[in-house]
Amino acid sequence: MAESEPFLQTKAEDDDQGQDYGIPLHDTRIDDSALASIDAAVFRHDTRRASLTTWRGISERVRSKVRWLPSTGPPTATNIRQTLIQALPRYFRPRSLRNTSPPGPTAYLDALRGYAAWNVFLAHGYKDYHFWYKHQPILSALMAGEAMVALFFVISGYVLSYRLLVYTHNRSGDKLLSGLASSTFRRGMRLYGSTTVALFAAMIMVRLQLYDGGGKFPLHIDSLWSQLVDWTLTLFFFLNPFATEIHGYYTAEGLQNKYLGPMWTIPVELRGSMIIFIYIAATCRLRVYARVALTCVFIVTCYVWGALYVADFFMGLLLAELALLRHPERLQTAPALPEHTTVQVRPRQSIASKCIWTAVFVVGLFLLGEPDAKTNALGIFGDWPWAILRSWIPSYLHWADKLYWYLGIGSFLLILGLEMYPTLQAPLRCGWSQYVGDLSFGIYALHVPLLVAIIGHWYEVDVRLAYGWDKGWGILPGAIIMHLAVFACADYFHRVDRRVVALGSHRPRKKRKSAPTLLRSATITDIVKIDPQDNAVSPEFPLVAFLWPARGTTSQWILIPLILMIVGLFRWSVSLWGYSGKGNPPMHGDFEAQRHWMEITTGLPVSQWYFYDLQYWGLDYPPLTAYHSWLCGKVGSIFSNTWFALGTSRGLEDYHLTVFMRATVIFSEFLTYVPALVIFLRRYSRAEATGVTSSSIALVAIMMQPAIILIDHGHFQYNTVMLGFVVATLSSVYASRPLWGCIFFVAALGFKQMALYYSPIVFAYLLGSCITPKIRIGRLIAIAIVTLVSLVVAFAPLVLGALYDNLQQVKLPIQPTPPLLAQIGIQVDPTSPLGIVLVQVFQVIHRMFPFARGLFEDKVANFWCLTNTFYKLQKLQGIIELPRLATFATLMSILGPMLVIGAVPKKSLLPYALATSAWGFFLFSFQVHEKSVLLPLLPMTLLLGSKKGLSKEYRAWIGWANLVGVWTMYPLLKRDELQVPYVVVSLLWAYLMGLPPTSASAYYDPDRENVTGRALSPDELRTPTKILHFQMYIVMAFWHLLAAFAVPPEDKPDLWVVINACIGACAFGICYLWCFWKLVSESGLIDFYFVHQDVVETDRQQRERSSTPRVKIS
Repeated sequence: MAESEPFLQTKAEDDDQGQDYGIPLHDTRIDDSALASIDAAVFRHDTRRASLTTWRGISERVRSKVRWLPSTGPPTATNIRQTLIQALPRYFRPRSLRNTSPPGPTAYLDALRGYAAWNVFLAHGYKDYHFWYKHQPILSALMAGEAMVALFFVISGYVLSYRLLVYTHNRSGDKLLSGLASSTFRRGMRLYGSTTVALFAAMIMVRLQLYDGGGKFPLHIDSLWSQLVDWTLTLFFFLNPFATEIHGYYTAEGLQNKYLGPMWTIPVELRGSMIIFIYIAATCRLRVYARVALTCVFIVTCYVWGALYVADFFMGLLLAELALLRHPERLQTAPALPEHTTVQVRPRQSIASKCIWTAVFVVGLFLLGEPDAKTNALGIFGDWPWAILRSWIPSYLHWADKLYWYLGIGSFLLILGLEMYPTLQAPLRCGWSQYVGDLSFGIYALHVPLLVAIIGHWYEVDVRLAYGWDKGWGILPGAIIMHLAVFACADYFHRVDRRVVALGSHRPRKKRKSAPTLLRSATITDIVKIDPQDNAVSPEFPLVAFLWPARGTTSQWILIPLILMIVGLFRWSVSLWGYSGKGNPPMHGDFEAQRHWMEITTGLPVSQWYFYDLQYWGLDYPPLTAYHSWLCGKVGSIFSNTWFALGTSRGLEDYHLTVFMRATVIFSEFLTYVPALVIFLRRYSRAEATGVTSSSIALVAIMMQPAIILIDHGHFQYNTVMLGFVVATLSSVYASRPLWGCIFFVAALGFKQMALYYSPIVFAYLLGSCITPKIRIGRLIAIAIVTLVSLVVAFAPLVLGALYDNLQQVKLPIQPTPPLLAQIGIQVDPTSPLGIVLVQVFQVIHRMFPFARGLFEDKVANFWCLTNTFYKLQKLQGIIELPRLATFATLMSILGPMLVIGAVPKKSLLPYALATSAWGFFLFSFQVHEKSVLLPLLPMTLLLGSKKGLSKEYRAWIGWANLVGVWTMYPLLKRDELQVPYVVVSLLWAYLMGLPPTSASAYYDPDRENVTGRALSPDELRTPTKILHFQMYIVMAFWHLLAAFAVPPEDKPDLWVVINACIGACAFGICYLWCFWKLVSESGLIDFYFVHQDVVETDRQQRERSSTPRVKIS
């Protein structure tokens, strides 16, 4: 029986080892046996030096890493000579180019990629020379740079998909998930890490005036600092994989990399890689031939759409599928007989088969040798072949797509011929070809600056023309010198590149030994269901199915990055749509407000931040928002001074500014909200004993919460920063670090004043923890001091900046007295230090709490808007002050949860209490925005991580609240042209959670018989709850139909919006009652009351029996 070769031992397909460019992470192929024998002979005759353990203080650890240092004693001449030899490029050491082991079945792709990079080098270096073979069929492929780019993409599609397809064919779900996670995580590092090194090398050559970009761009800048800034900006915009159009090869935006123009292919490679990974994940459950057919359909569709580079990647994937179908022995991960050398199984081929595949190979070469666009002529064939072929290209395509139309097909046919007729691979498997494959990335990246430096600046001017070598063989010396230089630099670059690739090859050290058995339980999270016939365990709802392959076997170091990349992709996808105030002058919207605050904080003295032009988006958030705006503005000003120019940048809607602003939201969220959420769920799951799997499911559900994604990344705000500090407060409390909790909560208040929604509960919990079960004065004093110091630190930069401005005699544009300070009646000198401090602090408070505005903002789904619909609250003016009325109603709504959490200060009650308090504030407080619904939704959604969080009851209520919440924001999202993201994100979240309208699994269990009188399971919803929820879902769907197709009456243009707000207010009132009921029931107060009542009743009965006179019977 023939033995198979393990695919993981091959080179090109092993993406885990960074083989995207055929560059192994192992040491280069150097046989050190001779060196070891020489060293042994030397030290055998020198026992004195062998007895030394160190030499001049050099430790053994250093000696083990430095090749020219022997294990004992000083370095010898042999050590130094061998080290110097190994420092030379490998083509000076022919023995090192020999294959020390048989190449893998796809090793020829590495060599093919190396020769393709060499071809690009020749095409760029000698494009102005009219060699005779450049106009001959097939031979013209030797100078076709564009054809090699298409070949790169096809090879990448093959290499990236090969290992993943092996897992798919073997039905290894956990390995596939791990492979997708690692490949996706490392792909960007692999591409951009090495590219950054190449760009830095190009910048060094620019500083040395050896390279000027070929004269296209003025690269050299006199100042070193300015040069570094220019290089950093070029690198930053080059890292944007969305710069070019998704369907095109390259545009003007894609060529902004002025230091190394050919590297425009790197962002295209990244996008193509991500598409391949997503496609494999989406089709992993299909049958093999169904996936092959679907891949063919995708290739044809991409050609019709003009997305040719996507088609190239899919062609590579199709080739990998065909290779695995032809060689099923490659699917084995270990050889059949480990003690023998493995060989690749090659079926015998007929003469006809060899001729056919050779013809396919030749046709591929012919298509790759397409003549330039100026002529159709190609040697002996003349015009007719390419004139006919080009007439079949659709006329609606871009010129670049027309150029690459046949090049992708030619690349596919070329590799198909090599794959099906392995004899053609023989030249590509030799040691020299494999060496060229190792250098492929270095040749491709460095050949342009070396060509300009050596040929353009030296050889052409100082040598060839000076000596009259301007014809014929005069280019030969320059070609030899150029090749030696390029290959030497590529060799050294390869050695550096191996280290760069190694940065992304980290494998987690901790792995769980086995997958735990998942059993259904009514007391813990309900994430699985069991078939009563065969006891087979299956996911309960789609989100569990999404993470099902990772249960118990995949390390969190892989799973969490995978989750974050997926949720980050959805956030960036939403950010590609509209935003608040886009194209709506003069005030625009929240996007302009945030941009304007960056303009104010970077362009004005600190003392003027809260006074400048208050009629145009005056700063009305606490100081931490101002500091955050200042930091973002300073970073943005590095890229463009016009983005935040004071006065002249108002209403700016530049594309690059939009990308930067969207990026600041994602960076801010991933620096605050995401780590706080991950740490909190880890501690929460431990406290609730829910397990890692349930915690990961809850993490995805919370991160995919539609309201947060649509508001922060669609509408545009930074709510997740404040929410992140709140989650960090909860995490600190669960870690028994209340002082850190105080600091984080003050940070939340210092970023957005809406965090006050949570402040009564935080205060009541901390106070209750200081007096229950015993009074702890020390803790109370420490909490008070830390809170006060944190507030002082939050305001310190603002106050100190104002004092500094006063010393610099910077005057405020106006000298008002803040209204709140005037009401108190304090008379201060605004120029004195105390006056400056009081004016700044009270002005911030005045801007944070605008009591001069109305009771509610726009049409918001709270109690006051609902009441105002039927009874105009303006009639109460003069009878009662509306702010006081709102304050009283709010206090009544939050009094209950404050008393409960104060009496029973349990950590597990905090999410319930915070949600109840936030719902009370949202329903009854003053000046509520529709976006404030995010505050009660956060702690309510955090309950998904609790012991009962993923049960049917909790999923139904939490999902219902979230979907109603995002529904009430639809009028706002519609104004921002976010209808499509609203539908996609909301329905996706409902599907993942098993909620209507996509599923009803949270309300109905088909495995349980619907028998009258049957006892309900602990996690099952009661009939009134089901009716309530389904009625609300039907009402929301019917409302959308009315809003889309029905025209409201002329006298009531806001009819649909008002109906939305009124229905939403009623639903939120129900959410408030549910959260309060769960808080009371989980606190144990009800049980305590009834137990106490039983004790009292028992005592009463005993007293009655003891007081009853006994009758003596004679």
